[in-house]
Amino acid sequence: MRIRKGVPATHLASLAKALGLSTRDFCAALRMKPATQERRIREGRVLLQHESDLLVRTAMVFARTIQVFGDRGKASNWMRQEVIALGGATPLSLLDTGIGADLVERALTAIEHGHPA
Repeated sequence: MRIRKGVPATHLASLAKALGLSTRDFCAALRMKPATQERRIREGRVLLQHESDLLVRTAMVFARTIQVFGDRGKASNWMRQEVIALGGATPLSLLDTGIGADLVERALTAIEHGHPA
């Protein structure tokens, strides 16, 4: 599995861009050390296993968000805004844990079924 071997750090920069964030801000939101990740990107290195897992989880939730909102821009905005149903946290800030990702998924399901989130 690619996660165990490490995802290329360049994927981190690509996902940050898709979310409308700088790599530095994206790393900070996921509680990764920005300087370390920027160095790995420059050097063409891979992320550690737990970082790769976090990046893939974030990409999967973002894909689901695009599916729910039907638009990449709307999905990106929602990921970066404070959501009342998430206790005022941004969805992106919760993705650093499995439980947080589950909460974001539940909020997306509620939105998909017409409930406010």
